[in-house]
Amino acid sequence: MPIIELPVQSLELNPNEPDIRVTKGSSKTFVFSSGVDLTSSTVRIDVRRRPTVPATYITKPLVILAPPSEGKVEVTVDATDIALIPSGHYWYAITATKTGIDTTLLSGRFSIEPFDQAFVSDVEPIMRLALTGTSERVSLQVRDQENILANPDELEVRLLDFSDTPMVTYNLSSPELINPEGGIFYFDFQSNRSGDFLAIWQYRFAGEEPQTVVKNIRWVTPAMFRLIPEIRLYIDKARKASNKTIAFNPVDIAEYIDNSLRDFNMTPPTTQIMLEHLDGFLNVYKEIIVLGAVIQSCIAQGLLAVDQDFVYNDNGISLAIDHSTKLQSWFNVLMQQYTQKKFLAKKNFFTPTVYARTIIGQAFALGLSKVPASTLARFRGWI
Repeated sequence: MPIIELPVQSLELNPNEPDIRVTKGSSKTFVFSSGVDLTSSTVRIDVRRRPTVPATYITKPLVILAPPSEGKVEVTVDATDIALIPSGHYWYAITATKTGIDTTLLSGRFSIEPFDQAFVSDVEPIMRLALTGTSERVSLQVRDQENILANPDELEVRLLDFSDTPMVTYNLSSPELINPEGGIFYFDFQSNRSGDFLAIWQYRFAGEEPQTVVKNIRWVTPAMFRLIPEIRLYIDKARKASNKTIAFNPVDIAEYIDNSLRDFNMTPPTTQIMLEHLDGFLNVYKEIIVLGAVIQSCIAQGLLAVDQDFVYNDNGISLAIDHSTKLQSWFNVLMQQYTQKKFLAKKNFFTPTVYARTIIGQAFALGLSKVPASTLARFRGWI
């Protein structure tokens, strides 16, 4: 029988863990026991940036539920209470006033989360993938010295394409730069070209040094996206076991594919094949690109394992974590197959004809594009 989870209307505050966490646009009620008699008392909550700052963001009276017994108090944070407060971490204190004497009943951290994190997309990754022809959201979170989301006094973002040519430049006054709430900025950008685009954010608060944040957005073709899940089936054991992706995110696999393709292109006779330009290329050489990407993943995992593997011995009990040796053995097997297949595939770029032998490759674009059959021995090491 499925379990139905109902929305939480109120939470019992633990004096040992008194943090209050609320989300923009929502309301939440908290209840706690003060342990003292609150008869004839006035109870309120004050929210400040930090305990030493007298100015308050929220000051409101609270509801006393059971004055004679345990002194239960109900704290309700409405959406309107926090609508104009930037998201971030604050400090709160619940105070009871009786006969002119203030007594702090409870204090802790008051955390306000953005009203909809999905609205600004993922703001943390330094690199992300986007499909050519689609719109991608480029976003940023700006926090002040107290880790509070806040708008800086100056802000500018520049988007550079893969040739370092400026594409767009926005500042605080640009209508294309959206500021849905304090400290959150984004703009939507679309590219029909593949390659790495850099978003360079620069901002400054008054009296502080300017800060720079650089994010990389890689636009890739549909051909690249089609290869990513196929390669993941080889290298991500979590995906094969549970159909859930834990390791090897799309950015990693896209890099392995690029490295595999660069390795193929640099092997003599050199070529200049790109996935976005030759749709039919994958029909013939797809296996080599996939195998090369798997080898690239073995290199990445092997380098990580060298740093993390260890051997432990204690009173005759031995434990050895040795991923690097196993990865090395598989690397050697795959590399042997890959080298042989790449060697045979490169022969397709040395095409003999009746009168001449034509080599297709960037390195032979000048002077060596046509080689007489009598000088075939000159390239015997390649065929």
